[in-house]
Formats: sequence, structure tokens, C-alpha cells
Amino acid sequence: MRKLFFILSLLLAAYLVVVALYFPQKEEAPICRKVDIHLNSDEKSKSLISKEQILQEINEIDSVPIGRIVTSYNTNRVEHALQSKNALVSECNLFFRPNGTLSVRVNTQYPLFLLQTNREAYFITAKLRAIPTTRANAMVIPLPLVYGAIEYPPTAHNKTKALFEAVVYVLAHPKWGVYFSDFYVDNTQNLFLSGAVA
Repeated sequence: MRKLFFILSLLLAAYLVVVALYFPQKEEAPICRKVDIHLNSDEKSKSLISKEQILQEINEIDSVPIGRIVTSYNTNRVEHALQSKNALVSECNLFFRPNGTLSVRVNTQYPLFLLQTNREAYFITAKLRAIPTTRANAMVIPLPLVYGAIEYPPTAHNKTKALFEAVVYVLAHPKWGVYFSDFYVDNTQNLFLSGAVA
């Protein structure tokens, strides 16, 4: 009887080993546990964009990532949408770490000048992308100001694009860029420059 019990015990142990080796338990799909956002920006850009704002925009693009299965989250789509949605974002990279953390790396760009129309205010980047802003926020940041009789957005029927290109040229010039800070456009589309000319 002892031999039979011993043989049955060995067979049971062998069966459990075979089951464990040949029928591995299905692993649970990794889940996003947290979001880590890192902004690569200079001191100027920090006043315009925050980690909270980036997180809010990510949530608006593809719902809240925390608690979602990692493989169901399309990081490429979120990257492209974030760059299209926020002109201050020059580049971004989203990826999941093995521990389930969604890592978000964002490079920001500082606007070149402030456009003040009769109705709205915009930050304009070096690539001539417009970022809508409030007048109160616009006045906090020291930027060259373009204002007056300006039609926005640029079209084939107005001179706004040529105006932007002229402003970019002046600001990039080694001497003029230092002297001029305001660009006024009158009703006849003449451009006047003013600033601290020494």
C-alpha cells in the first residue's frame, strides 16, 4: 500500500510539473499606472505651458490613460494630435515603461511675437503658427508686439503673410532685432516700427 501511495504521489507531482511547464498561466495585460511628463523648455516657455496643461490635452485627445491596457493606447496618434493641437509643442514622444508608466517627453518652442488684432490676441511662432491667447496672458510675457489694421488669418487676399515675414526678418536681423519691439500697421497697410532705438 505504501508503494502504491508513493507511486501515486510521484505521478501527481509529475503531472503538476508537466501542467506548469506546458500550460503556463496567462499573464495579465500591463495597465497604465501613472503618467510622467517632462517638459524640455527654457525659462521663457515655462510661463506659457505646464505639465497640467499637457496632461489635460492628452486626456482630451484619447481619454484618461491611467487604468487602460497599455496595448490599447495609441501613443503615435496622441503624439501627432498633441503637436497639431498645441503650437507651443515643437516635438513630443510618448512611450510606456515596463512598470506601466506612460512617459511623455515634450519639447516646447517660445513664440516669436504677439499679434494683437481688434478682436483677439495670438502668439506667433517662428514657423508662423498662431496660438490663441487671452489679452491678460499676452501682456504678462515680454514679446515684440504686432498690432493695428491686421486681417487674420492670412489669406491670398490680404497682406498678413507678407507682414509676418517682414516682422520675422526684422527680429532675426542682428541689429534691427535689438532695436525694434513694436510693429504697427495703419489702415493703408503701411508698417511702422518703434522701440528703444539707442
